[in-house]
Amino acid sequence: VVGADLWVGYWIDQQEPSVFTAGVDAGPANPNGDWIATGGSWGHLSSNPDLDANWNIRATLTGTPQVQWLSADPMSGMLAPGESATVEVTLDATDLEVDIYEGQLRVHTNAPENPRKDVSVMLNVITGLDENAKENLMVYPVPATDYLNLQSSVRINEVRLVNYVGQVVHEDVIGNQQTRIDINSFDSGVYILEVNTEEGRFTQKVVIE
Repeated sequence: VVGADLWVGYWIDQQEPSVFTAGVDAGPANPNGDWIATGGSWGHLSSNPDLDANWNIRATLTGTPQVQWLSADPMSGMLAPGESATVEVTLDATDLEVDIYEGQLRVHTNAPENPRKDVSVMLNVITGLDENAKENLMVYPVPATDYLNLQSSVRINEVRLVNYVGQVVHEDVIGNQQTRIDINSFDSGVYILEVNTEEGRFTQKVVIE
């Protein structure tokens, strides 16, 4: 939204463990005014309601913000050691122009050996057979290692993965708007992903590591 508040943080090179150089404003406290990152993840400085102040720098943003087309569910949660959970990734290309978009899902944890995981996402928006309609295909993660997720705004009829010498290494009939390709057995390199939908055809390069 034009003119909305933009919270600008700052970095502190702390020399003494018990000394902090950060100051605060006069308040009132904003729910996003006390974010702090100590290591790989973000959290709030305090849950004390009597701290009616903000320790971020306050600025004003003008202009048109980028359309948020990528979201995840759930946005937070708790896992025991060795436990896993499924995160559903969704897209909304309603306000996007015909183009290729790159996004990123960033997952923070409190595990010292793996405090952050970034998952890159690529979205391809094209004009459908109906010139007044748009189709989109979301592919992630990019680069891929174990699997490749595909999600389309229309039904996916067939997918093919072709290696750099033109060999079809994967081919499948889908009949759904999303699918997952197991790529564990594929060599590293650049591949061509061909996706035939009920409305048209996508072709996109993907990298397998």
